[in-house]
Amino acid sequence: MKNNNFRSLKLIEKRKKRKKLRNVIFSILGVVVFVLFIYLLNLPSIQINKIVVTGGKFTDHSIVEGIAKQNIEGKYFFLIKKSNYFFYPRFEIAEEVQEKFISIKELKLTRNSFNEISAEIVERAPTAVSCKNETKTECYLIDEEGLIFAMGPLVTEEDAIELANFYPNLNIGEKYQNTDAFKKVISLASMMREKSFHPDLISTEDNESYSIHISEGPRVFYEKGDDPKEVLINLLTVIEKDSLNKSQFQNIDYIDLRFGNKVYYKIK
Repeated sequence: MKNNNFRSLKLIEKRKKRKKLRNVIFSILGVVVFVLFIYLLNLPSIQINKIVVTGGKFTDHSIVEGIAKQNIEGKYFFLIKKSNYFFYPRFEIAEEVQEKFISIKELKLTRNSFNEISAEIVERAPTAVSCKNETKTECYLIDEEGLIFAMGPLVTEEDAIELANFYPNLNIGEKYQNTDAFKKVISLASMMREKSFHPDLISTEDNESYSIHISEGPRVFYEKGDDPKEVLINLLTVIEKDSLNKSQFQNIDYIDLRFGNKVYYKIK
């Protein structure tokens, strides 16, 4: 009986030793695999060392490249290089670049090779412009949300309408106008284009009454709170009711839609 107990104790002791040995071996293997993994991730052959920046009229490419290079310096947890092809901080780069340049709507980062990434700049498009001087060399460029994203000369994009006498003292990054009010202005210009009118300027003297200038046509007066669809319907109604042809329309000085159902117009 004693012999059996002794043998059982020896077997238990052997099993404990084997278990400890296995644990030590697995621990060593785990460390080796981890070290090998870190070594492979830090190989020069999979480190980004070139950033190609494309696109953008208002963005300094060298600054974008500098921001990207700065973000891929150093290591994660002192172990893995941030320049690693698989783990480079793409979101941090994009966020910092967009904070630096309000004109950038999106920064598209793509891998060209194990050592090169491409940074494509997608800038905001000017929906409207507003010039600070008569020579029109200093103009606010405004996107569809009413955000001033750059300064520059008057742009000639077909869809960008000029705004005059609204807000002369604003800065890049500010809203040009209340978003809803701005969208009404842009919506009216867009709908007029769809009906073959060609508005080229919207102006105001008091930010309450607006005047939209039609190329080769009259000025159209309306109120700030007017619905753009109603303004357009009233304009079309005047033309249809009075049977105005193209030459007659061009000979009108202005059409005033600010008095509800009463519409006034003046011949040049």
